[in-house]
Amino acid sequence: MKLKGYPSFLLIPISYLCKVSVLLSLTEIASQCPLYLNYAKGIEEGSFLFECADLILNRSQLICFRNKFRITEAELFVFQEGHWDPFTLGAEGKKAGDMQSKPGQWFLHGSGIEYTFGEPGKFRAILLRGIEPVEGKGEKTENAWDTREQLLRMCNDDLIRNLRMEQASFAKRDIQFSARLNLQRKIDPKFADLPYRFSAIPLVE
Repeated sequence: MKLKGYPSFLLIPISYLCKVSVLLSLTEIASQCPLYLNYAKGIEEGSFLFECADLILNRSQLICFRNKFRITEAELFVFQEGHWDPFTLGAEGKKAGDMQSKPGQWFLHGSGIEYTFGEPGKFRAILLRGIEPVEGKGEKTENAWDTREQLLRMCNDDLIRNLRMEQASFAKRDIQFSARLNLQRKIDPKFADLPYRFSAIPLVE
């Protein structure tokens, strides 16, 4: 769906709508981001990657009018001192990438919708790949494009006023980590293989 009068990418300031604790938590976690870790033995609790995934999947929710969604899958992108992830848009030196250096934004682009938690010279974003309704209307999505399109529809194409992220208290789910999707591995195999895609595994009742 193309929005009339909107460019192919869209930056939407929502920091005044987002409970500051989510944004501050993400920023604090990102400050611990290492140059590179060997994750062959798994993701340890307390590590920057685990804490980021747990915050997004188990302790955050999206709210649009009376509709609430739990994030079920996301990907992490960070380009900053000591962690030069070439797959972050800010690494490409394009104007659109500059948007990832701003805190508390919804960033729409051709791949989906991101929530940014950057700072000057530090490009950071969470790409939303899947959501599920927990209150009100909505449908479960399992890819980045459908997630973007549903949120736009539910928010009447006005994310500035109608979409926010807040802390939540969900039943804790285990998290599965894997490599991000649709990356050109030849650009940088090390970063392409990092387990920066995380999914919440539903509890079996």
